[in-house]
Amino acid sequence: MRYSVFLSVFGFLTVSSMVSAQAVQGFADGRQVLPPQAHVDVVDTIPFASLQIDQLRQDAIETFKQGHALPFAVNRDEQAFSPLDSGTVIDLGNGRLAWRLRIESENAYSINLGTRFDVPGGTRIYLLDGNGTTVYRALTSADNNWSGEFWTPIVPGPVMEVYAEVDAAEWRAFEDGFSIFSVNLAFSDLSGSFVDDRDDGERSAACMIDVNCPQGDPWTTQINGVARITISGSGLCSGGMVNNTAQDGIPYFMTANHCGPHNNPAGTVAYWNYQNSFCRPPGSSQSGQSGNGSLSQFSSGMQLRMTYQPADFTLLRLNTTPPSAWNVTYLGWDRTTTGFNSGIAIHHPQGDEKRISFTTSTPGTANISIGGPNIATWTFNFSGGPGLQGGSSGSPGFDQNGRVRGTATAVNGLSLSVVCNSQTGFYGRLNVAWNGGGTASTRLSDWLDPLGTGQTTLDHLGSEPPPIPGPFSLVFPADGATNVDPSAFNTFTWTDSEDAFKYVVSISTSPSFSPGTFVVGPIDRTSPNLTVFSGTFDENTTYYWRVVAQNTAGDSVESTPTVASFSTLDLTPPPGCPGDINGDGFTDLNDFIILAGNFGMSSGATLSQGDLNGDGAVDLDDFIILAGDFGCTP
Repeated sequence: MRYSVFLSVFGFLTVSSMVSAQAVQGFADGRQVLPPQAHVDVVDTIPFASLQIDQLRQDAIETFKQGHALPFAVNRDEQAFSPLDSGTVIDLGNGRLAWRLRIESENAYSINLGTRFDVPGGTRIYLLDGNGTTVYRALTSADNNWSGEFWTPIVPGPVMEVYAEVDAAEWRAFEDGFSIFSVNLAFSDLSGSFVDDRDDGERSAACMIDVNCPQGDPWTTQINGVARITISGSGLCSGGMVNNTAQDGIPYFMTANHCGPHNNPAGTVAYWNYQNSFCRPPGSSQSGQSGNGSLSQFSSGMQLRMTYQPADFTLLRLNTTPPSAWNVTYLGWDRTTTGFNSGIAIHHPQGDEKRISFTTSTPGTANISIGGPNIATWTFNFSGGPGLQGGSSGSPGFDQNGRVRGTATAVNGLSLSVVCNSQTGFYGRLNVAWNGGGTASTRLSDWLDPLGTGQTTLDHLGSEPPPIPGPFSLVFPADGATNVDPSAFNTFTWTDSEDAFKYVVSISTSPSFSPGTFVVGPIDRTSPNLTVFSGTFDENTTYYWRVVAQNTAGDSVESTPTVASFSTLDLTPPPGCPGDINGDGFTDLNDFIILAGNFGMSSGATLSQGDLNGDGAVDLDDFIILAGDFGCTP
């Protein structure tokens, strides 16, 4: 039988310029737009030649046929770029500088970077798309790590901009500590972007089952432990967090040896909770299109702990532990050699949103030789239902008890008819990797049983279903407020919602928030306030705003009131009366008496003395103004 290894869907500088701008203290949480204060007419741009898409895809297929991972991007690493010799520098004032560098390749599906990363404490780096927006958090000195590298998450589209804010006193340290050594340009749409022109077979099959479908409900704990990963900016696989007998929350991450993360653990990036927010009916056209999963929860960089090719198994440790709010499960496992009744696969086929598949018969065993000799595997029979695709490599295979038994290694075919009807999947066996090659770097036992307990099974750690967010109220501006000064107002506030992971804020000129009427958002916030830029609101206008609290599972609670409105003041000054000397609003005899009494004054006369034209004298010119305006009432 022939097996297929999974598609592990593995010019130019200008002199830096200095431009002035107002101070920018950084973006708020969630999707953000480049602050207008940081805009300049020209940004230093690095243009890369158009990708030879067809040829690159053919080369990728040949790579796959040789038993290697199938790339989705090409690495451009011939030249490094840094603040020392590229980018546009902006003086933000208040002791802050900004650095902007734009990267373009006109037909790239996405861009990501490999960077040398050792930045000072005041640095904030943002990854922007071609519209100047980002869904990612700021990169800071907290991302400095043992490797001295940081591989970025993927930015969809043919344009990526690096925007950094730095304390002026730390500029030299920033220049010395940050550079881009690999620009990775995608020739396949495996980026999470909403692009619907992928070729057949390049997106996950319509028969696949979203993890948010009812079939996934009993397996939420396992679903929360599985992630999509990129390796070296060009390869794509799946994997999962895994528990150890000390149950101390060390972020151990398992995937397949053939995915190659052991060759560049620092360049491995995990994306958590990348899944469609609702169930797309399996078999529907919608299920065969790109979903709405978010890439915002990512962990960049890992350290190798062990790898063992005869079980196609690799264990790494994440550089940083995922925040508890992401609700990541540390998966349980079973290292026994006995068979099990049924199998569950949770994976990222073609790098798309997370899916779930089920065996239709009892798993068996087989030894296969693909990408290396004699790999010991469990066999999962997916006949009659969706199986696996490229990008599923490294994903955990579970037994009926929800414990990991192995890592996805190969399938008996990748045509859509096989994927959806008659596929067998092969999983490198965890029990074979347990003793591995007999050393700490080739066996699992040293890491997953650090206490030497001899346990053969272990349950998961963490990831209980998150509670529903608590009730909360909109505070300012108060609902129905009519005296809001648009030149001064810029901060919205609401009470905190207990157990909320984020707040989604929308501001519109329409009470129905119809398309085209949004002034701000929808925008994500993690704190109960939102500050907008001055000048966002027009005078003499009614606006509507709403806030929705969400937990990590996407459960939502609306505020009280659900929608609030406020109206801005009309700041147009009244026309007034040009001949009004005494300030009572009228031009009348009282004003004439004042002017007549001071007529001829020429030593810095004031308006109250009759100087209507402001030339410092009370003379005939002022009398003409008053006479022409006599009788004026506002």
